[in-house]
Amino acid sequence: MRSILENEDRFFEIVQTTPDLLEADGMIRDALASVKLEMGEAALMCSAVGTARMTQLGALRDKLKAELHRINQINESVKWSHAVKAVCGDEAYRDCVIWMRSMGGII
Repeated sequence: MRSILENEDRFFEIVQTTPDLLEADGMIRDALASVKLEMGEAALMCSAVGTARMTQLGALRDKLKAELHRINQINESVKWSHAVKAVCGDEAYRDCVIWMRSMGGII
């Protein structure tokens, strides 16, 4: 099994440029599962090498979780904005987008 650590930057580049957010979500969840397995293997090493690997994998896990959170925020924002547009119309949707952007929203 190849570790994401071997080409972490490329992995995140692919995830962040994937237009399908559900696909990106799946890629990150698969990567998180892989990292958790690697962390288990590193924990069994009981050595300085295993400890260093655990530190690297822990940082990668945190980065993956942050990216997953970002994608989930975008998904929720898109769902919410489509609901506003469907219920309230284009004018309300435009006002909603302006307001969310002014509040630091993702739209």
